[in-house]
Amino acid sequence: MASETIRELAAPHGVRATVIAPGYAATELSSHITDPGVQASHQAAEAAPEGGLPADDVTEAIRYACHRPRNVRVREIVLADTAQTV
Repeated sequence: MASETIRELAAPHGVRATVIAPGYAATELSSHITDPGVQASHQAAEAAPEGGLPADDVTEAIRYACHRPRNVRVREIVLADTAQTV
């Protein structure tokens, strides 16, 4: 895993590496997609009952990892909306 390689190289310098793996996150991304088919697919996913995590939830996970004491490294955070089925 790339994060483990980074950890090995950076750990002697006090640098931590964390993998953040969010499921679908509801963002403004669809407004920047220029391909009509891809945009329609993305908008349909946003409209689904499991419309994705609010971006603030992903931000909070990142904040959590970054604000651990210096002697603690969060190796990985995997998160998804409770209703997300894929």
